[in-house]
Amino acid sequence: MNSLQFSVATLNITVLSDMALDTKDLFDPQPYNLNTSFYIQEYAEDKLKHTVQLKVCDTIDESSATRVKEEIIVSGDYSAQTNPQFNKQFGLFGNKGIVNHLILSELEKHGISVLHACAIIHPTTKHVVIGIGGSGSGKSVLVSNALSKGWKLIATEHVLVSSDGQLYMGNAYDNITPQALDFIKNALPKATLFEDRKMVEPIGSKSLADLTQYQFKEPQVQLGNNFTIALMKFGDERFKDGAAIEDSDFVLRCLQQVSSEKIASPVILNNDIIPSVLFSGDTQNRTKTITYLLNHAKEKSIVGGQYGDITQWLDKR
Repeated sequence: MNSLQFSVATLNITVLSDMALDTKDLFDPQPYNLNTSFYIQEYAEDKLKHTVQLKVCDTIDESSATRVKEEIIVSGDYSAQTNPQFNKQFGLFGNKGIVNHLILSELEKHGISVLHACAIIHPTTKHVVIGIGGSGSGKSVLVSNALSKGWKLIATEHVLVSSDGQLYMGNAYDNITPQALDFIKNALPKATLFEDRKMVEPIGSKSLADLTQYQFKEPQVQLGNNFTIALMKFGDERFKDGAAIEDSDFVLRCLQQVSSEKIASPVILNNDIIPSVLFSGDTQNRTKTITYLLNHAKEKSIVGGQYGDITQWLDKR
């Protein structure tokens, strides 16, 4: 049995397989297509199928200060990963894959909520900006502008945060628009661009960028009160200076939405659709996390305008 180990927030994860494990095959990033809810690859009955197992182990049980081992076994068809027609984003290890959903679900069981958002941190002041919003709202614009100004990246897509304000390092890959692609080429020379890997959305195609070289080096950050919640509205000139939000209920609804998007999609294992209810997370912990964010944010803003407007808004943080 071959194994591969990696960590996500407080979880140590071991992937076991009956064939050689290639990191590139398992975690090579691919753009995903939002118009596709899931994808099933059919195989002839005599085609060799390999099994994959996943073990998840929490680091420390704080109440007893002892190591806790929680094991999850996932069996799947690894041969699908080697098929060039298979969309890896919806495979075992893709962005919407079964292993990814299990990891996010396990994180929520251990008190870490998953936000569909980006997060950046100022290297000197340690001020954090959490940018939330749907596709095309400007999260990538916020990230790329911030990195060009010397900020560091915490996460582009999954923001992992606990109910006591611990923020953990997340994904460093981003799907970006052609406009953002030109900006990154000029402003972020350490970024790796995969222009041949495109995703298609109603708003147009996006390419993949690897921003690992701009990541913050510490695995977690204590938010305290030194953070901003930014609701992204890129292109809307009404908010180019960042409109302060006084309506806490509005921010609450936005946080509730982004805290469920990344763990509620259906996934497939062995051609069986697994209902999203299995990955709905821990609502009690999620409520605590949202309450913390709502009550401790230094400011809550709607951020719009163009590239220059977002840069000016960041300079004031």
